[in-house]
Amino acid sequence: MTNLLEIFFRAQGTRPWLVIGALLAATLAEGVGFATLLPLISVATDADGQPSSALHRTVRDLLASAGLTADVTTLLVIVVGILILRSLLKLFAMRYVGYATADVTTGLRRSLIRSLLQVRWRFLVSQPLGRIANVASSEAMRAGRAYTLIAELIANAIQAVIFSTVAMFVSWRIAVAALVVGAGIVGGLHFLVRMSRRAGWKQTQRTKELLVFLSDTLANLKPVKAMAKEQAYAHLLEDRVAGLHKAIRRQVVSRESLNNIQDIVVALVLGVGFWLAHTVWHIRMAELVVVGLLLYKSVASIGKVQKSYQTAVELESAYLHARELIAEAAADPEPNPGTAAPGLERGLALERVGFGYGEAEVLRGLSLEVPAGAMTVLTGSSGAGKTTVIDLVLGLHRPTAGRVLIDGVDLQALDLVRWRRLVGYVPQELILFHATILANVTLGD
Repeated sequence: MTNLLEIFFRAQGTRPWLVIGALLAATLAEGVGFATLLPLISVATDADGQPSSALHRTVRDLLASAGLTADVTTLLVIVVGILILRSLLKLFAMRYVGYATADVTTGLRRSLIRSLLQVRWRFLVSQPLGRIANVASSEAMRAGRAYTLIAELIANAIQAVIFSTVAMFVSWRIAVAALVVGAGIVGGLHFLVRMSRRAGWKQTQRTKELLVFLSDTLANLKPVKAMAKEQAYAHLLEDRVAGLHKAIRRQVVSRESLNNIQDIVVALVLGVGFWLAHTVWHIRMAELVVVGLLLYKSVASIGKVQKSYQTAVELESAYLHARELIAEAAADPEPNPGTAAPGLERGLALERVGFGYGEAEVLRGLSLEVPAGAMTVLTGSSGAGKTTVIDLVLGLHRPTAGRVLIDGVDLQALDLVRWRRLVGYVPQELILFHATILANVTLGD
């Protein structure tokens, strides 16, 4: 539950207390509407009858103090007006929830993009592209959906409290019975919620694995086809699809089991409650109708809280995984301590440079000069370190020994962003963005 509340209260661009206030006002209005419904039915069915419940007497006293008569017309206007007000308030609240859901999804994507654009190069090359794509697409959408469900959970919880309070004024026995039954439903079916949480985490993990494998396969599809390995990769892909399919099936089973078992229990409770109210407690028919509605609304509200909670915990893993990737990227930003303006009039040089990837040493004591205004070709066998030299000159990696000099100035003293703006980079493999030729040539310039 802590993770879900964090999504609701800490998501960027949202105003959770405004949502809660509107939902509370809407539910209070609905509760008042039901409270007024009791004397309306009593007056309509038995005009000479005396109010027998505390709620009935309270409503009549309030109307009398306002100078209103508790007749059918007055009560009907009040009930209809309050229910319309309730619908308008809930419309406002849920419309804002819809906007906030879009803000949560967009906020996660913006945070991810911002963090990735500022992270060290070594972090980017260590991350599977499928993981990043999964967070930016599927998991951001699921996290936004989780926000909506948490808002519904809070609304249903408020509704359960309001209707239980109204039921207490009509019949404390009904109120206690509703709370006991509701607690029994929540406790007895909680194992289905745990099943949904596990299935949600499995879905997040399996989706990530599928997209990572798929993106890697598509990026290397040419050698796969050149060696006729399509069927082998198809089998590997099918294994990952089957794992995701299994997780989704578990979600469906747990969700539908909870929904239908709850409906069965509520139907039984409603029937038994009516029988007790009429036969044992001898509640009048006018009140019996309202009692039945309150009993149903109270138990159903508690059940809706559990349903919303179950679906929300299925989705919390998406939000947590997205925040995990964003936090990892934000914790490893690319340093740019230099402030000197770069230039390239004399040339660049590597001075006794050493570098390695982990324990694998690539360069040791390399010294090299590249004069400005001339063409310099660096040749060597595959894995000799040619690309590493270029990455060091661009500042994508920092040497573990020695220095990279630009016109005699240490690269670490230069403003890296301004230095890279002077560079024209052509990679070994052809890279084209899926956009127009103009967009590819200008790259946003």
